Amino acid sequence: MSLVVGLGICGVDCMGVVPHIPSADEKVQMSRIMKQGGGVTGTAIVTISRLGAKTAMVWCVGDDEDGRFVILDLEKEGVDVSHMVVAPGLKTPTSYVLVDEYSGKRTIAFYYDSMS
Repeated sequence: MSLVVGLGICGVDCMGVVPHIPSADEKVQMSRIMKQGGGVTGTAIVTISRLGAKTAMVWCVGDDEDGRFVILDLEKEGVDVSHMVVAPGLKTPTSYVLVDEYSGKRTIAFYYDSMS
């Protein structure tokens, strides 16, 4: 069996489902909130793993709660994380995502430490 290795961003997505994307200074109530693994490469490697391929992830996360979440989430999905690096003082990439429950459109604000 071939091994697919992901080399790139993986982080955490904090998602909230809203009735519509709010405009500036507007407040809306979320109908659901979720925390899940994210990042372009992290999402892709989990999808490949779910399709039955042997997978591994190579990336750097922080020694923070989000970094631990990312590693545990990848492991739970069957991704080999033995080559992941946990860097002291680094903030794991994090996105805050508002999802319009009717259209599916998203608004994303993200933090990405340039050292990761």
